[in-house]
Parts: sequence; C-alpha cells; structure tokens
Amino acid sequence: MDEGDSESIASLRQFVQGVEREQAFARVAEHFGGLIYASAYRSTGNAALSEEIMQNVLTALARKAPSLLKHPSLAGWVFQTTRFETVNAKRKEKRRAEKHEAYQAEAEILLGSDGSWDEAMPLLDESMARLSGKDRDLVLRRFLRRRDSHRSRLRRAQRKRR
Repeated sequence: MDEGDSESIASLRQFVQGVEREQAFARVAEHFGGLIYASAYRSTGNAALSEEIMQNVLTALARKAPSLLKHPSLAGWVFQTTRFETVNAKRKEKRRAEKHEAYQAEAEILLGSDGSWDEAMPLLDESMARLSGKDRDLVLRRFLRRRDSHRSRLRRAQRKRR
C-alpha cells in the first residue's frame, strides 16, 4: 500500500467512524477525484458525462466505505469502478442517443419535414389548452393511436434494414 492509499484509508476510516465525516470524505474525494475524472474523460471525451461518472464512483465509494477499509488497493478499486461506471455511462448515452434519433425520425414522419408546421407549432399547446377536457382527451388519444401506428411501421422498416 502506497503513502497516498494509506492517507486515503485513514481518511476513509474517519469517515466510517463518523469522525469529521464531511472533511474526511472530502479528502478522499480530493485525492481520487482527478484520477476518476481524467480516466472517464479519456474514455468519453465528454466533460459533463465525466463529472457524472465521478459522482457515481464517489457515491459508490461512500456506500462501500466500510468494506473498502480492508481492500488491498483503494486506488485499484477506484480505477476499476471508474472503468465500470464509464462503460455503463457510455451504454446509457448510446441508448439515449438512439432513442433521440428514433423520436426525431418519428416527429419528422408525424409532422412532416417540409417546414409546413413551423408556423403552427407555437400555437399547438395553446390551442390544446383551450379545448374542453373531453375534447382534449379525444385529440390526444387520436394522436397517440396514430403515433403508435407510425412507430410500428417504423420498427418494421428498421428490422427489414438490418
């Protein structure tokens, strides 16, 4: 165990024992924060995502602190956990981007991409709000049925392309 790990373990022990809890964990976070962020950023190239990964790793560190006091290498655990969180974050981000693309394609199908809706769009919510509850529900149900029908066709077309 190196000197940095020894200091971090001492601070982690204080955190677990409730001795100056906030300060103790702040020291641990300060010690490993750069490692976590740099590793995440190298892999993602995204500052906001790297900060989220860093928060997740530090949260896991706080949650598992009692068992980590006996870990042979706290830095090794932090690095491995960062890699795990980074892989998960990249998967989530990929799924989010795919959903976004699908919603965007769906919107283009439903609204048309010729710009004809550009002038009407700002008025849509306002007009919907003016409808009676019964009429608004009717319009929304019709929209959702039509959207679901378009989604089904879009999914079939995507499956055929694969």
